[in-house]
Amino acid sequence: MKTELLPLWAAIALASAGCTRESAQPSERTRRQAPVSAAPVTVAVAVSKDVPLQIPAIGHVAAFATVAIRSRVDGQLERALFKEGEEVKQGQTIFTIDPRPFEAALHQAEANLAKDAALATNAVVEARREETLFQEGIVPADSSDQARAAADAAQATVVADVAAVESARLQLSFCTITSPIDGRAGKLLVNAGNIVKNNDTVLLVLNQTRPIYLDFSVPGEREAQGRGCRAGSGDGIFRGRVAAHRQHCGYNDRHGSAAREFSKQR
Repeated sequence: MKTELLPLWAAIALASAGCTRESAQPSERTRRQAPVSAAPVTVAVAVSKDVPLQIPAIGHVAAFATVAIRSRVDGQLERALFKEGEEVKQGQTIFTIDPRPFEAALHQAEANLAKDAALATNAVVEARREETLFQEGIVPADSSDQARAAADAAQATVVADVAAVESARLQLSFCTITSPIDGRAGKLLVNAGNIVKNNDTVLLVLNQTRPIYLDFSVPGEREAQGRGCRAGSGDGIFRGRVAAHRQHCGYNDRHGSAAREFSKQR
């Protein structure tokens, strides 16, 4: 009798558990009837205005102008009047070459000019005297012509001496080397005491960095956008802010973070 009751109780327990699981799940109809929460909506007025156009690119800065400083005369380099890496101004003296040989050459040219000028003055007086004597019939025409030719030659020699003095003075001025541009001085390539040659030895390289070039490549599809911005500016110049990270800012690899304004005209 006990063996028949056990299977009956087990069946009742299983049926009860099945009903409990079925009743715990919501029906499809109940899910469809459940309310849905509304999403918030924000309303704004549409306006027309300029927006920034950002074109990321990799590039490098380049000097606006680069000048290699060379000596224009032969001589001994006397002094370098700048510090490596510093800014120099246009017209600032940066080198001096021993001027004594050129001062001596200038003095010699001036002495030759004074001598020949005196001879020319005397030749002109002689030519006038010979002309007077010829007019009086005392000397022949050949004598008068020779005196006139000698005076003209003496005056031409004076003109040549004047040019020689100017050349000597110019050579002397080349002993003082000045900066042709505003820029940053690079490394000193020749120390004081060395002999330099005319237009041969590079003494220094100057780089003009104000303004400065920024070289970079832009993809073709972004270049078209850039053209549109330039056309809209009205003056053919594309202006914008270039943000540079760890921009090279001087000699001896000194770097720092910086943001600079650039103007580029194509």
